[in-house]
Amino acid sequence: DTIQHLYEPRFADVDFDSVDELLIRYNLSKGDGYTQEMRIYKHGDTNDFCSASLFKTFAGDNGYADFMIDTIKTANQMSKDDEGWLASSQHEIITYTIENKIAKVLLTRKIPNINW
Repeated sequence: DTIQHLYEPRFADVDFDSVDELLIRYNLSKGDGYTQEMRIYKHGDTNDFCSASLFKTFAGDNGYADFMIDTIKTANQMSKDDEGWLASSQHEIITYTIENKIAKVLLTRKIPNINW
């Protein structure tokens, strides 16, 4: 996989501990599309992100992974039971929150394909 696009890094308090985390989001090119990944990095008691460690990774196949106001959302392209992969007509949107360092699913729903 090759990084095709790198989004501007940003800081946000994704786990509501009053300390911002570093969010790095990018698209990876693949043979049948792309995957958008968002990596969340935490630092220790200082604001030194030179020694940050990976906290969580979220990904969306032919979709997205992003932090939106107070939740994390991923969108993964999916086929219905009677469809082939190339005719995938929907995305599954999963909404997460972080509680006690654990990603908890708040909501899962299916919508029409966001790339069409």
